[in-house]
Amino acid sequence: MLSNNRKVNSLISLSLHKTGYMKYQSILIFLFIVIYSQLGSFAQNHNSAAYFNKIEQAKKQCNTPCLNDTVIIKSYLAWGDDIYLQYPDSALHLWLQAEKLSTDLLSEVELSDQDIIGLKKHLNYAISSIGYIYDNKGNIDSALFYYEKDLSIAKELGDKRGIASTLNNIGIIYKNKGEIIKALEYYDQSLKMKEEAGDKQGVAISYNNIGYIYYNQNDIPKSLEYLSKGLELVIELRDTQMMANSYNNLGYIYNEEEEISKALDYYLKALTLRESLQDKQGMANSYNNIGGIYEFKQEISKALSYYEKSLKIRQEIGDKQGIATSLINIANINLELEDINLAKEKFLKAYKISKELGFPDEIKIAAEGLKNVYELQGNIPKAYQFFKEEIQMRDSIQNEDNSRATQKQQARYEYLKQAAIDSIAHQNEIKFKNLELEKSEAVKEKQRITILFFIIGFVIILLFAIVILRMFIQKKKANKLLAFQNNEINQQKEEIQAQRDEITEHRDIVLKQKEEIEDSIQYAQKIQSAVIPSEKYTNQILNDYFIIFRPHSIVSGDFYWVQEVNDWQIVTVADCTGHGVPGAFMSMLGISFITEIVRKKEITNAAEVLNQLRTSIIESLNQTKDVESQKDGMDMSLVAINKNTNICFWAGANNPLWIIRADNTTNKDKDPIDII
Repeated sequence: MLSNNRKVNSLISLSLHKTGYMKYQSILIFLFIVIYSQLGSFAQNHNSAAYFNKIEQAKKQCNTPCLNDTVIIKSYLAWGDDIYLQYPDSALHLWLQAEKLSTDLLSEVELSDQDIIGLKKHLNYAISSIGYIYDNKGNIDSALFYYEKDLSIAKELGDKRGIASTLNNIGIIYKNKGEIIKALEYYDQSLKMKEEAGDKQGVAISYNNIGYIYYNQNDIPKSLEYLSKGLELVIELRDTQMMANSYNNLGYIYNEEEEISKALDYYLKALTLRESLQDKQGMANSYNNIGGIYEFKQEISKALSYYEKSLKIRQEIGDKQGIATSLINIANINLELEDINLAKEKFLKAYKISKELGFPDEIKIAAEGLKNVYELQGNIPKAYQFFKEEIQMRDSIQNEDNSRATQKQQARYEYLKQAAIDSIAHQNEIKFKNLELEKSEAVKEKQRITILFFIIGFVIILLFAIVILRMFIQKKKANKLLAFQNNEINQQKEEIQAQRDEITEHRDIVLKQKEEIEDSIQYAQKIQSAVIPSEKYTNQILNDYFIIFRPHSIVSGDFYWVQEVNDWQIVTVADCTGHGVPGAFMSMLGISFITEIVRKKEITNAAEVLNQLRTSIIESLNQTKDVESQKDGMDMSLVAINKNTNICFWAGANNPLWIIRADNTTNKDKDPIDII
């Protein structure tokens, strides 16, 4: 099915745009009044260059002392925050100007230490925002350049949250480039710093991104675990943007697991939140994902409509990676509609953009689509060329080394986390020992004083000694009790760890057994399909017919069978006892017996065929006359058509026959006698 090529922009790695300058809008009322007076047309054209020029004009026309360079920088940052979701190019111009002005001030003007720190914070914010826009536009080289500058400044400022956020964003860049191990290293560093800083929003982002890595390694349960943790945190924080992304990501997982209703529900929740935010990139992703659901449901017109909505928005905002994704999805629809030339055109555009970006996921899917197109056109050399590139990209994205590295990095993080806990406990133990040592020294000092004053009174010394002895005994008892309790705790811990290991081992055994059973059933389905008449053979015998055959559980307890013997065409359909594997065994038995009766014995009398089939099944199943032994069998309807005389004979077992003519419909009721 060609929809296997469908590219869904669903599992989104979350980068953090550190919005925080919206609060300056109330402080900068005067500046914005001047700017608004110069910007009458901005709401209509949203031209960022014109917007910047008019701000510069407003600065020159106003001599008020509040319009200093620092205030202008804050206004650029605040205005960019206000519009970046709807007009990312305009926001980019504003943030670039804020970066330039901050850099100029730091290099040209003598400032106090406090002013330098303030300007560096503004510069850090501007650079981070610029990297965020380039990242969303698919310009990963520029995004990586700005993120690394952002990281350097954040380290100078000692901003732990800023460092953690930037490490996360750099990890996303390497993930998009297919460098999974490097991406995971940055994600782990980011998560560790966020947990230390108590940054719940940042921890939620890291959970999401680590969940993405596990998804890429086909560890769906682990991926769902991390994504669900992230969703719980963002719901607690009431972060609408991140809630939308988390809903979107969970929708993608359920889509991959073919739980279509759940997937569509999460996608629609994400779309509603993104529309409320006017998040154009997010809306484009949601349209794309909903289109994928309708394509899976074979509602082609709806799928194409949503894909085209997504492409339109992505072209407006210059999202190159998104454009490639939408082109791939639309091309697959064109291919399904047999418009090969249009599909080829869109696949080629998507392939070219993906190669420019260097994203292996998009290159692989576009190459796979072009392979299918050239194969349909009979251009085998070209098809083979793109097939090789598809395999190359697939191997670079997912391989056993990356999977092992993921598990190793996670184990390493858990180890370091536990080591940190143990280190804190060790430090507390040292402090406790020092305190005990100080207490001991105090006791000795008291004893020395007592000796000096021994002549004052033997009675006083004796009483003091008794007090000390009593304290020592109590302390010894307390220490003994504490040691006993610690021993019990350690034993309980070992028992819990042993139980956990045993449960894990049992789980792995069950999962392996499940996989083996499913593989066996899949192979059984291939065998069952082989014995059922092929479409080609059926077409040779019948010229006006239709067949609806939908197995309930991979393999089917129903079957149909067609055979031509001499001048007779024999057609039968049967419903065997049970579904799945038990029913499939009965269907294989029925096909085998009816093939022997009709093909080898050349019996064409409909009633006689069913009678002999009944006898064969009774004998093969060792059935007796008691009720319990007669529960296994099959209901069926069989017709024998003489192709020369057009005479049709019918026999049925618990199945009726409907005869439809131009003027009326006749129902031949089912025979109440079962064949077994």
